[in-house]
Amino acid sequence: MRTREQQIASLAAAIYTGAAKMPHALKEAETYILEAERRAEQRVRAETANQEEYRLSKHGNAYANAYMGNDND
Repeated sequence: MRTREQQIASLAAAIYTGAAKMPHALKEAETYILEAERRAEQRVRAETANQEEYRLSKHGNAYANAYMGNDND
């Protein structure tokens, strides 16, 4: 996996050609990379929350049924 800086440099080179526009391209590329990282982190958090909610609902019902004396989940 490439570092963030390597990804930014590569994306900046793909966005613009020529040295005059390079500082702007680096900043724009950094913005794209950081936004992609932020969205990926949000997806991971949402998936983790969904898994936790499922686990708790499944096991929570089993615990509640056992406590109440019910035989079904």
